[in-house]
Amino acid sequence: MGTKQINSLVPDLISENILHFEKRENGLYKKIEKIIVKDRRTGKRTVKDEIESDEYYKLVSCDDYDYEIIIQDHEGNDLSTRFKSVEIQ
Repeated sequence: MGTKQINSLVPDLISENILHFEKRENGLYKKIEKIIVKDRRTGKRTVKDEIESDEYYKLVSCDDYDYEIIIQDHEGNDLSTRFKSVEIQ
């Protein structure tokens, strides 16, 4: 026998924060943060807000950084990208 489930009509919303960096014409990067609201039941996503930082960032390989993004390659190795804030004159 099957079971009957009652789904409410109220949306089941969750908020997701996405952070990424976009490269600009001057070779530096801008931090972009998107806030996305997702309905868990339907899977529909809507961008609630997109915030662009006023600061510029450069890629660095040293331990003095402001943000670090770590991803894994297909073999499971960690790859990191580090960004440091810079001042534009």
